[in-house]
Amino acid sequence: MSTNKWVIVHTNLDTAGGGERVCLEVARAIYEHLGCKPSLVLLEKPKKITGLRLIHSYRHYIDKLVWVFDSQTPVTLKLTLAQMLLRLSKSHDKIFVNTGLYSSALLGTATYVHYPFNLDLHNTFSGAKKVYGFFTIETNDVLNSAHSFSGQGPQNKVLIFNSTYTLRNTIQLAKKWRAIAPATFSIINNAKKFVIFPPVESRTIAKNVTLESNRDDVIIILSRITRVKKIEYGILITKLLHQFFSSNAKLFVIGSLNDIAYYQYLKNLTKKMRLENYVKFFLDVDEEMKVKLLSKGKVLFHPMPGEHFGIAIVEAMAAGLIPVISRESGIGYLGIVDEKWLYLDLEKPFDIARTIAQALSAWSPEYAHKMRKIAMMFDSEIFRQKIAEVLRNVE
Repeated sequence: MSTNKWVIVHTNLDTAGGGERVCLEVARAIYEHLGCKPSLVLLEKPKKITGLRLIHSYRHYIDKLVWVFDSQTPVTLKLTLAQMLLRLSKSHDKIFVNTGLYSSALLGTATYVHYPFNLDLHNTFSGAKKVYGFFTIETNDVLNSAHSFSGQGPQNKVLIFNSTYTLRNTIQLAKKWRAIAPATFSIINNAKKFVIFPPVESRTIAKNVTLESNRDDVIIILSRITRVKKIEYGILITKLLHQFFSSNAKLFVIGSLNDIAYYQYLKNLTKKMRLENYVKFFLDVDEEMKVKLLSKGKVLFHPMPGEHFGIAIVEAMAAGLIPVISRESGIGYLGIVDEKWLYLDLEKPFDIARTIAQALSAWSPEYAHKMRKIAMMFDSEIFRQKIAEVLRNVE
């Protein structure tokens, strides 16, 4: 085992989503390719069975598991404080921060950027919260400046982006805030930048899903149950399919329950539209059940524009589904999905319903194989190899 001490910093594991998968696959990559067991520092204590189940499956690759907070402290402050504590403790040689840049304090050795949320003030914060967002940008810039002048760590940070879409937006937003956050801009501008797509269990899904011609007209939304995911559009579009496109398609919503009030709203909307027999919710399911449900679908509808990458999209493609997704997204930006399945405006649900109706008709085992072939480009094994190569050369 290597003597280098790596520590991975992440918010929490309870959502068991893409970000959680990234930090655990990084731990596995460090163990398998760099010869050491990293520690994992979580900002919040795991509380849900989904998070506990996930950490159990990766426990072999992790040395120590600790959490810093057990409160509702804003995540932007938590991430900043966690990085400061680790820097002050000097108990680890290298710090890997897995973040959506909820905190723009770039104190870690290497940072995996899901999306620059904290710099995207207009879309991340609303109303009076914009003042808080502005305050965190300025506060974190002071910390970035102090850290840079202290001479700690490498002169050039390593920033790893989950897509070219995220890289582009991060650079644009850093330039936008250059006047009030010059140190943050300087770190991002001078950083060693890489794009490594997140890990997807493409081969595992493919192994467990046969591409047979007897699938029903099932649309799937694979997403956390939270307002930002705009799941209500899936319910509305299902109603439009029934009314105007001679379809009896069903909608399966699969995901972790993050917002109970929003879930109740979705249930009430389903009832109001008289779709109780056509819209089904599957909450906090394990991986085996998720794959089983994916095997029943023809189309994956992703109703959230601006999705920085979209692991759920690739998982569905590995199961043979056709993705109907926003052009303004990480996957849409790559140009690997047929243009006819990319929608331009979520506020035009009738147009999206037409696209989904066409996708349901176009589905075949042959087309499903085409989708699966694309999904193999993002398999977890490829991610581990690429991330290990970057981390191996970190100063």
